Amino acid sequence: MKLEQLTSVLDFQGGSQPPKKDFESQPSKSNIRFLQIRDFKTDEKIVYIPISKKNRLCEKEDILIARYGASVGQILSGKEGAYNVALMKVIDKNELYKTRYLYYFFNSPYFQKNLLSRSERSAQAGFNKGDLSEIKIPVPSFQDQEKIIERLENTYKNINKSIEHDLAKINSLKVIFS
Repeated sequence: MKLEQLTSVLDFQGGSQPPKKDFESQPSKSNIRFLQIRDFKTDEKIVYIPISKKNRLCEKEDILIARYGASVGQILSGKEGAYNVALMKVIDKNELYKTRYLYYFFNSPYFQKNLLSRSERSAQAGFNKGDLSEIKIPVPSFQDQEKIIERLENTYKNINKSIEHDLAKINSLKVIFS
């Protein structure tokens, strides 16, 4: 299978950081949700910012990568809005990939180890677009990507069933021994 330099087949766009004074707590026609890393875990502290050409936007199906600190390398998806500077959006500029394939690639040990080894070079863990140019990515056919996605999703489904089964056993034992 052909391997390509990551930044030759994909683009990466960093977010923007409006001033905190512009943050709003309620949605309106003149603002947009402002996504920070924490927002992918909880909706407890939703923030909105004024709509602006400076905003970097993402849709629910887009893949974002956390760029800094303890969250570096986290692969995030499922929210839409304007994303902040601590996030970088993956852009399939050549339409070579299925989104689910990229999601699994970026979560793979191969990518994560490569990214983390590059992000540890500074005082605070982080990476930039240039660091990604050193990483290679396979370019399988759409048919092969579909097979890979199906296999991974079946594997995860089986793992989740096993976990649910084990948790049910643990709960039964807790009842018996309580």
